[in-house]
Amino acid sequence: MGASASTIATVVSTHREINQSIDDFNGAVEKHERNIFDGYCPEVIAKAQRKKQLEETYREKLRVRQERKSKILEQFIYNQRQQTNPVIEAIMGRAAESQCRSSTKQSKESDRHVICSMDSTMAARSVQSLFRLLICLLVASTLDCIAKALALHQTITMGLSQPQNQRPTDVVSSPIALPKTIFAIRHGLSTANEYMRKPGNQWGDPDFNDKTDIDAPLSEVGRRQARLLLNNKELFESVDLVLVSPLRRCLQTYLEGVQPVCAKKAIVLPLLRERVYTQSDTSSFSLQELSRQHPSLDFSEVLIHENEPWHYTPSALDGEYEEWRPNDAQQTYAVPGEPEHIFERRMNELGHWLQQRPETRILIVSHWGVIRHFTNKEAGNCQVVHFQLEAGSENAKPKL
Repeated sequence: MGASASTIATVVSTHREINQSIDDFNGAVEKHERNIFDGYCPEVIAKAQRKKQLEETYREKLRVRQERKSKILEQFIYNQRQQTNPVIEAIMGRAAESQCRSSTKQSKESDRHVICSMDSTMAARSVQSLFRLLICLLVASTLDCIAKALALHQTITMGLSQPQNQRPTDVVSSPIALPKTIFAIRHGLSTANEYMRKPGNQWGDPDFNDKTDIDAPLSEVGRRQARLLLNNKELFESVDLVLVSPLRRCLQTYLEGVQPVCAKKAIVLPLLRERVYTQSDTSSFSLQELSRQHPSLDFSEVLIHENEPWHYTPSALDGEYEEWRPNDAQQTYAVPGEPEHIFERRMNELGHWLQQRPETRILIVSHWGVIRHFTNKEAGNCQVVHFQLEAGSENAKPKL
């Protein structure tokens, strides 16, 4: 009996110890979970709150900006009306005086009653016509001012805001002349570049013979160089406008190295073509044929007649052609070279065209001669060179 009591006491004691261990374990788990909750949840909550605050701040700034724009436009229209109202009031006052004088003359000279009535009617009609004319002029002036204000706002927004997927492609005069940041890419290595690297075929070599490909395409090395340009995605997405020369090596460089990562549609601009050194700088395709071959490109800036060549050819208006390329050691050339004064004139036209654009960050895919004209740098194949085109410097080389 004593042994049984001792056994029961041992079992009860063991049961209590087990229960205590379970309680201790549950307490430890509960404490651990509480520590995890206290350690991580506040960070998540704080992060969510900060995100919400940033979104609210952005919406508030956007609302304030829109209200400021609306107030400026309303004040502008109000000022225009205030400047015009005194003129209208003065005209109406003169019309009233004229009508009163006509009425007085009618009462004193009854024999001229019919004439005075006719004069009064004609005067009233004249005043009404003049008033309508002034209203039309006021409306037209106000609409013109609003259009100019919107154009100014658009230009400033293009320069300060983040770039968007679409930009206007029409040539318009910017209300404020802004400096342009130009990012120039020279095309990849062409078959003509490879030909002229060989001994005896280099520029100025004795017995040089121009056997380069007409409108030389990219070589296999040049195509690989072009595809490496895809690493500049952030730069290409940040520009407002993309321009490309119509020569085949530039079109290929753009299509393989820029277009896949840039949503903006490139404008084909003949002013960007290379100075004619060899027949590789000419083409057998018209710009209309190129536009049919490349429907993804914008040819709206092509203002050349269908049958007119878009690269340099001698003209009687330019005077008698004189060979300016090395020709003292029996060098032969397949086509006439573009004289320096004609090339300089074209570069001035290009600078003026760029200044007329509202965009401020412009990417061009062009050639060695064009980039060297603006930067005095010897650009390598697929090298990106940037420079500033200062406001009002269309006829001078831009500052680096």
